[in-house]
Amino acid sequence: MKKQTIIGILNNKTYTINIKILNEDKNLYLIKLNKQRYLVNVITIASQEVSILINNQHFNVYTNSNQLNNCISATIKNHLIELQILNQQELDIQQIHNKNLINKKSLQIHSPMSGKISRFLVTEGTKVKKDQGLLIIEAMKMENELQSPKNGIIKKIKTTIGATIKTSDVLIIID
Repeated sequence: MKKQTIIGILNNKTYTINIKILNEDKNLYLIKLNKQRYLVNVITIASQEVSILINNQHFNVYTNSNQLNNCISATIKNHLIELQILNQQELDIQQIHNKNLINKKSLQIHSPMSGKISRFLVTEGTKVKKDQGLLIIEAMKMENELQSPKNGIIKKIKTTIGATIKTSDVLIIID
């Protein structure tokens, strides 16, 4: 039996969704959503329309997905639902990003992952624009660019090249 766990965000509420394939040929799944279990049968009708049977209750769902932000728009019984699908790492990064935005004056940039500081793309005093690269973190033999979430000035760099960092470590402060 194949199993998968995903995180769904609906109306700013986070849901853990465990999916177990019971019969792949018959599109039959057991879905556990926040400790409740549902027997789900999914049949594709057209490219953006599926018929879903959940615990013997029938729904026609019209979907439109946005690969860029992992978002699925679905119309169920004339109600539009926007669902963002994330894995645990993506959720952790989003929560750290949200934590970074809490202090409006000075913004602490936290590491979204464990790794090693490979190089800096800015220095203290540098004016930065939103989405501008700040530094490179090497993790699992890949280089990951950490970008600025807002326009500002680099007030303080709290780490050094070659430093080993953990998730949530403060790396940079932006004013």
